[in-house]
Order: sequence, then structure tokens, then C-alpha cells
Amino acid sequence: MEAELEKSRRQKKIEELILTKKRVSLWGELRDDDISVVASALARSTTLKVLHLGGNGNGVGDAEVKLIADALQSNTSCELSTLYLNNNNIGPDGAKYLSEALCHSNYKLLTLWLNRNNIGDNGAKYLAEALCHSNCKLQELLLGNNNICDDGVKNLAEALCRSNCRLIILYVNNNNIGDAGAALFADMLRYDNRTLMELDLSGNPDIPPALRRKIDRLAEINSESINCTAVEVGRKKWAEYGPTVDELYGFAGHSVIDLMTAFAVKTSHAHAIPSYEYEVGRKKR
Repeated sequence: MEAELEKSRRQKKIEELILTKKRVSLWGELRDDDISVVASALARSTTLKVLHLGGNGNGVGDAEVKLIADALQSNTSCELSTLYLNNNNIGPDGAKYLSEALCHSNYKLLTLWLNRNNIGDNGAKYLAEALCHSNCKLQELLLGNNNICDDGVKNLAEALCRSNCRLIILYVNNNNIGDAGAALFADMLRYDNRTLMELDLSGNPDIPPALRRKIDRLAEINSESINCTAVEVGRKKWAEYGPTVDELYGFAGHSVIDLMTAFAVKTSHAHAIPSYEYEVGRKKR
């Protein structure tokens, strides 16, 4: 009886946190069917922006991810922008459920951390499909330690070449990526992508150091170009385009430079400001 009362108190506290707080961390604190309580609260939450469900005992697997994904899709007032799911038991099916949710119009997620799971190449493929979807708003995706190989990289690199992709940061460190996969990323950055500012390939020992340095430099050039474009566009075209930034990126309350940078990512990505590339001195690749 005491165990049941403790469980009830714990689950009531979880529900209260998710329904009233903006940031909630439940690192290693979940038990039994607590995830169903989390999902139920998420379906009703209108304030939560950051949720940390890292592992170390939480045991979030594919079935639990489906509950979370379904809850977030059903909530038309959901404000969750950051979801941490590191150190869990999420496989390809869990990545598929998250991918489907990312394509839903109710889903406002900007940051997704999936480090130290086991989504593999199939999971990477599902997430790559989501990145191409017009409803997907994701800007930061961390996939370190997920047994991703060159086949998974192929799908991610192709997604990053698409005009709908808004990703700014991608971590695929400590996987099984070789020089073939790394070369795909290099070509993507050199010829097709102008928005990715950070790409982490560390911990993939089969990638030649020279190729890794080339990729780092190409991402750095993107970052320099975007920041330079942000200031120039902010100065010249803010009055014409600026009011759309809050709506598109939810940057309310951030600095003008933050807004300009978000705007530059959106507009350069959509090829709306190609005439400014020369003007702000985009470096040749």
C-alpha cells in the first residue's frame, strides 16, 4: 500500500511539473509506467519549453517514445521546443515515431538530442525524411553514439541539400562513419548547403584527418557567411522582412542580432536574398 501511495505522489508531482514549469528534468527519475503520466501531461501542457528525459534508469524505449510523440502531436497549444532523450533505449522505430511527429503542424521542436541510443542507419533515414518536410522546424539535432554508418549519412546529407531543411547544428560523433560518408558531407557543404553552421564528426576514426579539417572549415565558412549576412540584411531589409521572424522561429525576447541571424538562416536558405551574397563578401569555396 505504501508503495502505491509513493507511486501516486511521484506521478502527481511529475504531472504538476510538466503542467506548470517551463523547464523540467527527469534524469533517471522515472519508474514503471511514469512515461504514460508524462505523455498525458504533455498532451495538455501549454507552458513547458524544455524537457529532459535522459537515461540512467529512465529506460525510454520505442514504445515510450511513441507515447511522447503522439501526445505532442495532439496538443495544439504545445510550446515544447527542446527535447533531450540521451542515454536511452531508442531504436529505429523510436526514430520513426519522432520523425512522424516532426512533420506534424503542432510540433514546434527546435532542438532534439538523441545521443547514446541505437537508431542506426534506418533511424537516421527516418529523421532525414522529416528534415525535408515543410512542417519540420528542427534546427539542432544530436545523434552521437547511435551506430550510424555511411548509409545513414547518405540520407542525412541528401536532406541537408533540400531547401526545406532548417538544420543549423548536426552532431554525428562517435558513430561508424567512414571516408565515403564524410565525403558526402563535404560535398553537401561545398555545393548545396548554406545554413549548417556546426557539424561534429569527431570519434569516427575511419575519417581521414585532412577530410575532417576540410569539413570543419566548410561549416565555419557557412557560419561566417550567415552571421555576416544577418547584420547586412538586418541593416538593409529588416523593415521589409523582419516582422515574420517571431512567427517563423519563436525568437520573441531575443536580441536583435539573434533575430537577424534567424532571419538570415531562413531567407538565405530559401534563396530569397541571393543578391546580398556578393555584397557581404561570401567566401569562395
